[in-house]
Amino acid sequence: MNACHGSTSTPQMGFDFLLTKPVEAFINKPGHHSHKELHAQVPNGITVGDALSQMVVEDRALGLGMTNWRVLIESAISTGHTELYAGEGDSQGLRKPGLRFGPIARMPEIGPEYVKRFLLGKQLNKASQKLDPVKSGRVAAAVGVKVECVLGGSAITFNFYDARKLAGTVQISLADLPMTAGAAVADAEIQTDFLAQKIRLVVPDLGSPMILAAGAVQSFGAALKVLEK
Repeated sequence: MNACHGSTSTPQMGFDFLLTKPVEAFINKPGHHSHKELHAQVPNGITVGDALSQMVVEDRALGLGMTNWRVLIESAISTGHTELYAGEGDSQGLRKPGLRFGPIARMPEIGPEYVKRFLLGKQLNKASQKLDPVKSGRVAAAVGVKVECVLGGSAITFNFYDARKLAGTVQISLADLPMTAGAAVADAEIQTDFLAQKIRLVVPDLGSPMILAAGAVQSFGAALKVLEK
């Protein structure tokens, strides 16, 4: 076949990717001690799950091969690995409750937050399938004031009662509920601050928003315990 010569060059399709830096993938496998940094910031406008889906990982523990961290974490959870634990270095791992180790010994720093959000989402979905709403019962939040948490779908509703009269309602979505990558105590603190801002707008005359918010967080935990029964 004769070569064709001209004044313009023909683009060499399929070779442009060689000009870019190869994507680095963290390797997840039993006994693998990697020093690769797993810190990641969540860009504005996307969720923690979306950020994890953009992080490449080669999995050799669950047999997923080349994938992303969101898929890897969800696959581990689907096989019963639902407990966070102190993994390699300063990071957290994911294991089955009661076991010493798990298939993921080191997650990105935003991984634990996603684990908690994913598991809470499953709980709220379970609540939405109940014939009757899942309620915490009325929890004392201040003198003469009680709060009740109702779980359903992706919404978490807090009803505030002044004596027996409904004084106001605060409803938030799972996506808006703040969480940390730390312990439950850290989550309770940030959620109390968040709810206090909402309460200040809805029921400003019932008392200290921070005290009412602390009661709301307590009722939230009580509702989750009711769901587990």
